[in-house]
Amino acid sequence: MARKQDRSVSGTGVDGRLYFASIIPEILSTATHRRPGGVRGMPKFDTIHSVGSMHSRQGHETPEELDMATSKRSLFAGVAIVFGAGFLIGSTVDGIQDAEAQSADRVFELRTYTTPDGKLPNLQARFRDHTMEIFENHGITNIGYWTPQDEPNSANTLTYLIAHSSREAAAANWEAFLGDPEWQEVSRASQVDGRILTGVVSIFLDPLDFSPIK
Repeated sequence: MARKQDRSVSGTGVDGRLYFASIIPEILSTATHRRPGGVRGMPKFDTIHSVGSMHSRQGHETPEELDMATSKRSLFAGVAIVFGAGFLIGSTVDGIQDAEAQSADRVFELRTYTTPDGKLPNLQARFRDHTMEIFENHGITNIGYWTPQDEPNSANTLTYLIAHSSREAAAANWEAFLGDPEWQEVSRASQVDGRILTGVVSIFLDPLDFSPIK
């Protein structure tokens, strides 16, 4: 499956952040220059006095100056919101595009384990308490874990779905996982009373274009 190469960020991502940054001076200009007839909700003034100047006259402000102080606080809060929104939108779009590019080569692996009689709870405990976390440490994404509803498989079968960034990554992930000293100790400790696996079946899967999971 070919990896997506083109990546458009027009109006989004970095360009999006630059756009939001570029309109801040216009917001400041609009707020700090007098408009004919005034702007509703904004004081009629030419420049915003410094905060220090306002503080030096605390308790002697005119209504117009109080309006100016309130408007100044609102102005800077608005600028912060606009800038923050631009950064958030750009970062979110970047993340989505990165995820889409990554998913182009992503593969799923469906694995089915069979246990000796009475050992399924031991296998489930090993996954719950150890294996899933160690998987994540080695680039293996946990998707879901199931047991069959119907006997006899319900008593001895565990089926689970994981994902790798690519088929090549899957091989590297498994090699790193099997060589992890933590996993080796967990595997040894879980089998002190005998083996808990009698069979393993692995199938690699590609998602179809209409699949909700890709």
